[in-house]
Amino acid sequence: GLATEQVSSVFEDVYDKDYSKQQISCLIKESKSDIHTWLNRRLDSHYLVVYFGATFVHTRRDKSVSKEGYYTLLCDKEDGTRDVLSVVNHSAEGVLL
Repeated sequence: GLATEQVSSVFEDVYDKDYSKQQISCLIKESKSDIHTWLNRRLDSHYLVVYFGATFVHTRRDKSVSKEGYYTLLCDKEDGTRDVLSVVNHSAEGVLL
């Protein structure tokens, strides 16, 4: 994970907005609750179309940088809406299912 100072730096770089350590801590706390709810939601039993994609991004782990896959599973639902079913990071290519 990132330290609050690092998260603040990312927000400043991306959004040109500065956040205090307290604001970052609050954002992380709220995000954790939302993420937990999303991860534990009930999935539909049927989807019209399922899309599987991957983006490989240079990722720093410890003292080295390597390309890691960030896999996304999207779907078209019967009501015409789309949903993100899963987003997963794997440090190496290979069979995931």
